[in-house]
Amino acid sequence: MQEIGSISPVNWMDSPSGAVNPITVTIGPGNKFYRLVKRCGAEILDQQQLIGSNAAGSLDQWQSFTVSQSGLLTKIELWVSSPTSPASSPGTIRIYAGEGTSGALLATESVSFGDPGEFHQFALSARPRVTAGNQYTIRFSVASISVGWVYLSIANPYPGGRASVDSSWDYAFKTYVAPACD
Repeated sequence: MQEIGSISPVNWMDSPSGAVNPITVTIGPGNKFYRLVKRCGAEILDQQQLIGSNAAGSLDQWQSFTVSQSGLLTKIELWVSSPTSPASSPGTIRIYAGEGTSGALLATESVSFGDPGEFHQFALSARPRVTAGNQYTIRFSVASISVGWVYLSIANPYPGGRASVDSSWDYAFKTYVAPACD
């Protein structure tokens, strides 16, 4: 059981009729909410590209990857620093189906990019379902940039995807998948 500060969603669907029934909860000092968290198996490191011999980056870039285990994409790691170093920078991470950003948008996460340049972990609150053998894309963007902040390899080390800037380059990343609770 996990303690949480609020109830989400505020509307619950009454299946199988499909009716949405709003709930009202009085929130005040001392109120605590709990949710059951079902663990169906440990998350695993599914994909990775660990070489970051060059630094570059723009306001918006993406890296595609091919999933090897079906389940829920729980988090990603990117080898980045702050694009406005030494200050941290707000940014956005999006997950898309397919290679590139024309596929279905599966998740959006507001994040903060900071120093130093190393792998930074970003948990996904909307854990999209992924299927083994299918390709997906991590898109990461910021509002401003003053330094190279994304680490990559120009030697095409990852065969399951590519960087947006060049089809033979790959950004340094890791993806984690947990079994779905079906």
